Amino acid sequence: MALPSTNITTTLVGQELGLNTHNVSTLCLSSLVNEYGFNSPDYKEQSAYFGKTPYQRQNENQTVFPKQGYPLGVFRNYDHNWITFTGNNGYKTSDSINYYSPIYMRLPIVYAKEDMSTKTPVTIAHTFDVYFNRYGNDFVHTNFVKMISDQTGYYPYFQFQINPQSPPDGGSALTVGSTAWFKVVHKSSPDRRWISGIDAISNNGDGECYIFSVVIPSDPWTNSMRYTDLTFFAYRKTGNSGIIASLNILGDLRVQNNNVNIKFEIASDSNFTTNEFLTNTSATCNANTTSPGTSVQSGSAYFDLSSAISKFSVGSTIYYRVNFNNDGWSQTYSAIVSNQPPLQ
Repeated sequence: MALPSTNITTTLVGQELGLNTHNVSTLCLSSLVNEYGFNSPDYKEQSAYFGKTPYQRQNENQTVFPKQGYPLGVFRNYDHNWITFTGNNGYKTSDSINYYSPIYMRLPIVYAKEDMSTKTPVTIAHTFDVYFNRYGNDFVHTNFVKMISDQTGYYPYFQFQINPQSPPDGGSALTVGSTAWFKVVHKSSPDRRWISGIDAISNNGDGECYIFSVVIPSDPWTNSMRYTDLTFFAYRKTGNSGIIASLNILGDLRVQNNNVNIKFEIASDSNFTTNEFLTNTSATCNANTTSPGTSVQSGSAYFDLSSAISKFSVGSTIYYRVNFNNDGWSQTYSAIVSNQPPLQ
């Protein structure tokens, strides 16, 4: 609770600060004072003491009050538990790593003094404007746009976002690795709830602003595909013969590919000229929604070449190879025709 506006005594102030003294200068210069708790109705007192360190208060007292000494009246309406906020330079959040997702920026809203974190929290609204410039940090002349007006932020940060595909200036998509600049202007806060931060610069006389840049993140997907776990089995048995093959697809795709072309070729010689048989299929490679940048199980393909089994006898060698996604033929593999079907 704030001290009263009248009948201020050294006893009352000492009790509020936790000091056992009736010396006014000791009270005024104590490091236990919350310099943001001053709320004197006297403009001169308030200007000399609000937000000032003990050293600054002593200096102000020598220049502003050289004859009257330390003013006990500066503690009128003093609130020892008062919380004031300030800003720090902005940054891109650590999870903004995907070119195809929104990029989140934050302007930290922090306590003006570290020990304010021990006081009873208060919810205070601060308003900001945000400007965007893809060309540099010049927010005075041209090439910048205002992207946000009078948006509210609360401790511990003011957050906003952009989409690299649709930047705020309406221009072309931002490129991976390029730099974008932002200017966040502090518009307003309740009285005595905000002070200019150490990273702040003047906003042409209209409050303060924070200018910072972010690098547009890369595409986390490699957009690659490959096959693995290739299996092949050929068998001839009365009433039950066949040639079958299968493979799994590993992929790291941002969007699903429904047209992965796979060719499968067999022959009785490694040059694929005798008893050659070719089939192809179109498989699906699903999008990697769990761990971009890592190949994951994305699909599979199955081939039935049983119509060619009559060209091969039990014990003969079949050569086979794969052309995955029109990327050229694989190495040549071989298998022996069995007299038993594969285990189910």
